[in-house]
Amino acid sequence: MDCGVQASDRAAQTVAIIITEAPQVIRSPGDVGHLAGFFTGRLTDWPAVRGALSGCLALLSLPASSGGELAAGDGAPPPAAPAALNSADAIHMMSTFADHVFVRSLGQQDRCLAFNLLTRGLEAHGQALLDSHQVDVLELVIASLDGEKDPRALLLGLRCVRTAVALYVRQPNTSLHSQRLEDAAEELFDVVAAYFPVSFTPPPNNPHRITRAQLAEELEATLAATPRFADNLLQLLLDKLGASLR
Repeated sequence: MDCGVQASDRAAQTVAIIITEAPQVIRSPGDVGHLAGFFTGRLTDWPAVRGALSGCLALLSLPASSGGELAAGDGAPPPAAPAALNSADAIHMMSTFADHVFVRSLGQQDRCLAFNLLTRGLEAHGQALLDSHQVDVLELVIASLDGEKDPRALLLGLRCVRTAVALYVRQPNTSLHSQRLEDAAEELFDVVAAYFPVSFTPPPNNPHRITRAQLAEELEATLAATPRFADNLLQLLLDKLGASLR
């Protein structure tokens, strides 16, 4: 990577850390909008994508408010609440992410960032994103998780699937969003079911403390995330049981 690009990416990561650790430095919606435009634009700059992912995640994670109560004996005014990312900027950010960031081609650390970003975006702005019709959320989740092999990224990816499914399950049964979940359910199930049963042996030192039981719990919760998985789940269990008896 070019030295200038490296320095720029490190600078973006530093700004992301500041936003995360001290969100009160962002004092106005204009500040948020300026930073959102900067980090969203960087999502298209492949060599510097880590800083962009970090910054976008930091903005999506901004609390709606902070402070508000005085500490005992403290006469100073409470700290100002940081401005939050608005839905229009979040939609632009998420659609740029969908168009320009191919999660499966990223390194492990960046894939983890990407899953966290996607999950947080769906938690905070999922309904607005669906209603914008700018991103096929289920297609994005499927493409991002399919074939994931790192246990740390897999945990985050499974949580991302559940977040996406929960968003669609909340939609009215007669809505296009509900029909989209119906149409994508089998493909999404197949991507998740590929990990059943969990085959994972932690390394001897296990620095990340991820266990097979933890992965199995996350997988089971994801396979049970929607009744639309029920038929496929029953068939999967019957197939696995039959194989074990042969």
